[in-house]
Amino acid sequence: MNTYSYPIDVAWSTAETIAVIEFLQKIELAYEKGLPVTELELAYKAFKMVIKSIGEEKKNWR
Repeated sequence: MNTYSYPIDVAWSTAETIAVIEFLQKIELAYEKGLPVTELELAYKAFKMVIKSIGEEKKNWR
């Protein structure tokens, strides 16, 4: 298993932080072992409730 680090914003609530981390962990799982698309889609929807714009995504994750 690889070690990953995530850009976490201290301004996020606990629930927001959990949503972002869970989504990123689902991506890890999808790359490493595979994951049903519906499971990833649900995590992505929760992620987008926190990171609403593409600009925010690009700033932190690209």
